[in-house]
Amino acid sequence: MPQAVILDLDSTLLDAYGRQEGRAFNFHYQSHGYHPLVCYDGMTGDLIKIQLRDGTQYSCTGVVDFLQPILDEYLNDYPAIRILLRGDSGFATPDLYKESKSGFDSASVSSHTRIVNANRLQVHALAYNIFNWFRRLALSANMRNKRIDTVRLKLPQK
Repeated sequence: MPQAVILDLDSTLLDAYGRQEGRAFNFHYQSHGYHPLVCYDGMTGDLIKIQLRDGTQYSCTGVVDFLQPILDEYLNDYPAIRILLRGDSGFATPDLYKESKSGFDSASVSSHTRIVNANRLQVHALAYNIFNWFRRLALSANMRNKRIDTVRLKLPQK
């Protein structure tokens, strides 16, 4: 059983072009797109969850509902585990404090429909994790911090 889990929270800009459903101007990034919430395992770098949101959403908007299933699962499986949340000041929200007490091209999407873009984002998340596991479990120590393009070029060719 792990002694603690570190959950890294972040949000990012996912560029969107044209008339895509949910695409909006994000003042922080000064660009049009979506503003997904992201949660990584702070120890392994594995992507635990990602959720597509409209571009106008503030960093912490919906973060409690986003995190609750993750927290519930860890606390159900490991009731005594310490859960540490790590995020920048955009996630400083009283609702989150209350709850905490109890290389791939995913930079843009091209479909006009939100559901297709949300599903594509999940496929990107899966690809990210597969590569992260490969890097962590199969590569030599000097290659573990390399991006996918570098690893692909340095692997032996047949």
